[in-house]
Amino acid sequence: MAPAASGPSQRLAAAAQALAVDAVSGEVLGALGAAGIDVLLLKGPTFARLLYDSGGERSYSDTDLLLHERDVPRAESVIAELGFRLVLSGELFAEWQRHARTWQRPADAQMVDVHWTLPGLGVEPERAWAVLARDRVALAVGGAQTAALAPPAAALHVGLHAAQHGTSAAKGIRDLERALERLPTETWRGAAGLARELNAEAAFGAGLRLAPAGRALAGELTLGERISPALLLQAGAAPGAAMGFEHLAATRGTRARARLVARTLVPPADHLRFYKPLARRGRSGLAAAYLVRPLDLARQAPGALRAWRAARREARLHNNG
Repeated sequence: MAPAASGPSQRLAAAAQALAVDAVSGEVLGALGAAGIDVLLLKGPTFARLLYDSGGERSYSDTDLLLHERDVPRAESVIAELGFRLVLSGELFAEWQRHARTWQRPADAQMVDVHWTLPGLGVEPERAWAVLARDRVALAVGGAQTAALAPPAAALHVGLHAAQHGTSAAKGIRDLERALERLPTETWRGAAGLARELNAEAAFGAGLRLAPAGRALAGELTLGERISPALLLQAGAAPGAAMGFEHLAATRGTRARARLVARTLVPPADHLRFYKPLARRGRSGLAAAYLVRPLDLARQAPGALRAWRAARREARLHNNG
């Protein structure tokens, strides 16, 4: 993901990149609309127009779409017909972490994320779509007319996105700070109401509290302060393997845990290719990536285990008062 734009040259580059992404978004949205598929555009241009004053202030490098879960297979067929191929299925992630699949077009390296829910929501995808899609705003992107989340739902998404990526994602924190500066209290009240409908108060509150002004707002909105180790790990930018320990602890049954360990040691090829450049160097590179994966995990394990234990301890102390 591209860094937030700052200097003039960076803003120009970000604006040019945004135009290229918008053109692809328009192409994809036009094809989905022609197929009769209802879709909401997320992040990218929606955050840029809601929270920033001019093009290039907020960079983005891919297209994020939210659909009803039942429409995902049909939408992905349309996206595949446009030359995209699936590059990240999310199969390695815990069930409660799965929310999207990533598609990329080799011809221009453009990416599309197909979401059926948002990270941090505690309801089934069908319920998430019903609540988030009932209020929407019109948006023109890349020559196509589409819809985006209404401001309260967009504010909720800003908070959830900050909680998902934590302090390691400067762009998410910047979006949060801008939203806290620009959006009126009434919009945040609406976002809190949506969080309650979607069982997302904990994640929304955790995201808001990553910014000083957000801590005060979370208190004003009376968002619950119960936290989970997973939220603490995400917000604190813990090593990625730390979430694996939390996933293992949350998995019940010896067989299920054994399957999880096996899948972690030997993940789907798309996962390795997406995250490890070595795995993208043909068959030999993929084989080498599989060979070094246990070594990578062993190297990360001590720090990840410490971070996970600290998160569980902090959550327990916090929730028990």
